Amino acid sequence: MPKKIAFIKVRSFSFINPKLIEQMERTFGEYEIEVFDLKDWLVAHKPLLVMAYLAAWKEYGREIIMRKKKATECLFTTEFMFAKIRQAIAARITPAEYAFTFQTQSLFDASVSDLPHFMYTDYTVRAFLNETGSTAPYQLFSPAWLRHEPAIYRHPTRIFAASNAARDSMIADYGCDPDQVTTVYTGVNVAVEPPADKTYDEPQIVFVGVEWERKGGPDVIAAFRKVLDVCPTAKLTIVGCSPQVDLPNVTVVGRVPKEQVSQYLRAATIFCMPSRIEPAGIAFTEAAMYKLPIVSARAGGIPDRVIHGETGYLVEVGDRDMLATYLIELVQNPDLCRQFGEAGAELARSFTWEHVGTVIHKEIMPHLNA
Repeated sequence: MPKKIAFIKVRSFSFINPKLIEQMERTFGEYEIEVFDLKDWLVAHKPLLVMAYLAAWKEYGREIIMRKKKATECLFTTEFMFAKIRQAIAARITPAEYAFTFQTQSLFDASVSDLPHFMYTDYTVRAFLNETGSTAPYQLFSPAWLRHEPAIYRHPTRIFAASNAARDSMIADYGCDPDQVTTVYTGVNVAVEPPADKTYDEPQIVFVGVEWERKGGPDVIAAFRKVLDVCPTAKLTIVGCSPQVDLPNVTVVGRVPKEQVSQYLRAATIFCMPSRIEPAGIAFTEAAMYKLPIVSARAGGIPDRVIHGETGYLVEVGDRDMLATYLIELVQNPDLCRQFGEAGAELARSFTWEHVGTVIHKEIMPHLNA
C-alpha cells in the first residue's frame, strides 16, 4: 500500500487548512502528506493565470463591472478552470504512488480514477443560494460552472462536513447517500486562554467579523439602539471591520491581527454576530471558550455551536426585534450570562481538531484496507 496522501487545497481556507494538515500529519503518522496548493500552481503558470482571468471576465464580466464580485474571487468557479484543475490533478497524481487524495472545499473536483478520494468542506453552493434567497443564481455563480458543480459530490469515497447544514444540503440538494457524508465539525484556529474568573456586571457586547453585511452588522446596530433605550450604560465594540456608526457607546476597532481578537473577547460579556450566511461558525466556538453567552441567527452551522436557551439565543435571520429582546434580557441579567457562558464553554470543548482528525482517520482507513 502506498504511503503518500495528496492533500489538495486553495490557500488557508479561513485558517482551516493549516490546522487540518497539522492534525492529519499526527493522525496519519505513517503516511507522507504531499500538499498541492492550487493557487500556488495557478500563479506559477503565468499563461494559465492570464487565461483564468479571461475566463473569469467571460463568465462574470457583468458582476465584476458592477463591483458585485472581484475577478480574483471568480478564478476557481469557471468552466475553464474546472476542466484545467481536473487535467492538472490527473497529470500530477499517479494512483500507484498514493494511498488516497484529500481535498478541502467544494470548488473543484480533485478525484483521480482508481484512487480513493475524500473531501472536507464547510458549505455547498446550493445551501448558499437557498440562504441568500437568490432568484438569479448566475449573478453569484456562472451557469457554465454550475453545470459541472454537482460532479464534485459524485466522486468522493467519503465526504466530511464542517456542519450539519452542509451535510443536509449534500443529501437534499445533491443526492448524496446519507451514509456517505459525516459531520465532523472543526476545531478552533486561534490560541484561546479562557478566563479563570469571568464577570458580567458591566454590559459589554462584542461583534467580531470582517464582512459587515454578511455577518449581520447592520442588524446589531438596529438592535443596539433599542438596548440603549433600556440600558444607557451598555457598550458595543466592533472588531474586524470599520463601518460608519453614529451611536453612543460604540467603539469601532477595525481590522486587527487574529492574535489580538482575544483581548476583546476577554473584556466582553456578550457575543453578538447574527450572520446571514455562516458556513461552519468557528468564531462562535472561539467566543464560547471565553464564556460568552451568544446571540446570533439560525444560519448555516451556527445552531451546531449555539444551543438556544442553553448557551445563548438564536433568532431568524434579519429579526432585529427579537435580537434586541434577547440582548436586553442578557444585559439586564448577569446571572443568566454566567449560566449561558459556562454552558457554552463546556460545549465548545467538544469542538477540537483532534476530534476531527480521529473521525476522519476512522472513516478513511476501511476504504484503504478493502
